[in-house]
Amino acid sequence: MDDLGQPHLKWLNLWSLSESLLRPGERLRQVNYYTAFATWLPQAYATHRAYVKALRAVGVNTVLGKFKDKYVKRRKCHEVFTTKEEKKTDVNIALGLVVDGLQDRYDRAILISADTDLVAATHEARRLNPPKEVFIAVPPNRLKMSREFGKRYPITTARLGKNLLAARYTDANGVLIAERPAKYRPPHGR
Repeated sequence: MDDLGQPHLKWLNLWSLSESLLRPGERLRQVNYYTAFATWLPQAYATHRAYVKALRAVGVNTVLGKFKDKYVKRRKCHEVFTTKEEKKTDVNIALGLVVDGLQDRYDRAILISADTDLVAATHEARRLNPPKEVFIAVPPNRLKMSREFGKRYPITTARLGKNLLAARYTDANGVLIAERPAKYRPPHGR
């Protein structure tokens, strides 16, 4: 999403985006958003939490991974420094795809990703339950890098723009649940 240079597209409604990928006669039963919070970056953490709250308000289930410290040693100077590495997200996606298929929770799963670490999981989900379909929808500008998936469908930037979350979400009592950060405001209002 960063590569698109359109920050407002990050306020993406994953439920309506998934609905836009349905075929006639299909019904969307569940949308899972797999992510991890960068808790050491206060502003990014707050923005990400607001996004997750907005997604939950439209019915999206969130499956959280975590970040773990990773120690890296520079070859030339042997200096050791700490970086962060996201853990569990790929494994959670793979398990969800395979287990949900085996438990008959979908006829067609839509995986929105270009991460080829998930290729083995998609093949296994298909092998273990041949009547189930795993449909790969690839974010904009990621089609070439996702070749290993085989057949896949490109999501356009225009489709993303048509599936944005509302500016605000409140509960039944009018209490604010989530509000779109100013930096994600669309360029033409809305």
